[in-house]
Amino acid sequence: MAVFPVYSWMHGQDINYDARNYHLYAALAFLAGDYGADLLPGGTQTFLNPLASLPAAWMLAGSHVVEPLLPTLLFSLVQGVALLVIYAIGLMVFAHDRLLSFLAALLGGSAPMVLSEAGNTMADLTLSLLSVSSLALALLAVRGSVAPGRKRVLVAFSAGMAGAAVGMKLTFLITLPLLVSVLALGPPASQGWPALLSRLRLALVTWLMPFLISFMLFASPQLFHSSRNTGSPFFPLFNHLFRSPLHEDVHPHERRFQPDSPAAFLLAPLFDFTDSFFPPFNPEKNLQTRRSEVGIRDLRTLLWALSSLALLVLPALRQRLGRRPRAMVLGLAASYVFWLFLSGIGRYAIPLQLLMGLVIAMACRQLLAPLPMPPRLLNPSLLLAALLALSLASQITPSWGRSGFQQHWTLIRSASPSALVPLRDGRLQFPAGVPVVLLDRPIGWIKSHTLASNNPLLHWNPGIAPASAAHSKLPMVHQRIQRQLLESGFDSFLVLMFQGGADRPEERLRAFLAEAPEITAAGFQAGTCSFYQTSKGVEDLSLCSVSLR
Repeated sequence: MAVFPVYSWMHGQDINYDARNYHLYAALAFLAGDYGADLLPGGTQTFLNPLASLPAAWMLAGSHVVEPLLPTLLFSLVQGVALLVIYAIGLMVFAHDRLLSFLAALLGGSAPMVLSEAGNTMADLTLSLLSVSSLALALLAVRGSVAPGRKRVLVAFSAGMAGAAVGMKLTFLITLPLLVSVLALGPPASQGWPALLSRLRLALVTWLMPFLISFMLFASPQLFHSSRNTGSPFFPLFNHLFRSPLHEDVHPHERRFQPDSPAAFLLAPLFDFTDSFFPPFNPEKNLQTRRSEVGIRDLRTLLWALSSLALLVLPALRQRLGRRPRAMVLGLAASYVFWLFLSGIGRYAIPLQLLMGLVIAMACRQLLAPLPMPPRLLNPSLLLAALLALSLASQITPSWGRSGFQQHWTLIRSASPSALVPLRDGRLQFPAGVPVVLLDRPIGWIKSHTLASNNPLLHWNPGIAPASAAHSKLPMVHQRIQRQLLESGFDSFLVLMFQGGADRPEERLRAFLAEAPEITAAGFQAGTCSFYQTSKGVEDLSLCSVSLR
């Protein structure tokens, strides 16, 4: 459990792009019941499930009481419970071999992509606690000694946890092949077709129903608020079906990370290690490696793939493995293939990477079992410890953005003299109700400064297709924002933008007004601009006024 807090303490407070874009916004708006008159402050990701983003709000609240270090450590400690669950799974699989189980959990928990989310709000590591707990319950349920009544309860709870993870983040669909494999192939062999059909009927009742109920319960905040504010329950996904007016009528799909050939598909585990020696992998797509925009190197995926291949293909190893471990190895391989097919995005595979150490440990155990050597000279734990050391020595762990612990990253350090919006204790004191037009991303975090003053946050460039595209709805979004500004009843509004870049804030303000003819026709004109210095790692800001003549 200490792995993640130690890593967070050494590398700093999380300031990842998504936290600044929509994690903090979604959590604060959900908790306050205040999506209000906002228009996509977090871009097209604004309404992704707020339950998965609650740690961002929790750490913000904690940082008002103490410095950000303690909330970050406590949060990463909760994430570390997943390693305890994996250790417990190892005890089940390795006949209570504590050292081998510990090393297997550590091997998975120290993987670069896993560590990168320690104390981080991206939710892949946090929700993995649910997915590995679901697997542990499924493994308990398929033991031959479990009574039928208790088995149904274990399966139902396993399904509920899996449904909760998928409901809060749809990418956890990749864990379902593993879970289904364990539940279907892990129990003792059925005696004929009637027994198999009976098991399938039982699975429908005891697994599918709890899964669906839990999924709907935990997905409901996203479904409700997204439907209410955009017209689509899964905005921006599947918009070719739901046709929200705030997004082009297409299903957005991130294809940068998917294998582009059969060879790339088959060699994917190898590339996790080799891509980092020849960066950038694809500068045109902003990729340092095939799996990430930032540099990463991991030997574990290759070790896992070779271990899985040996355990499933070599007859001697396969026969010694046993039904439950074999189902687990097969299911993890199926989930990995499913992940590659769906997205190939490295951090989405974290719930699978956490478990890879268990499969590598199985291979070490089975390979050394028939060798006539004294255990003190060579045993599975020694071999696994050597592989762990080799993996740690060769890995490159990515960073999604970290800062110091002096203050929470949303606090602003300074403002220019005679600032347009005054600053008090690091917080902007916005005038009540005045609309704020946002020109850049990631900027949804500004909600932490506007909750009390209830300012509508209207994103002029929310990340949909540009106006030059034939299918773009950006002109309609601009018209909607202009109408809202004109109907607000205020004779002025504010424009928020990043300070960096070649163009000065005054020039960008004039460019914005050139794209807003209804505003200029109504007599609004550019006013003054003020500069604000933010925390380290967060873009500095400019606030400009637009007022009636």
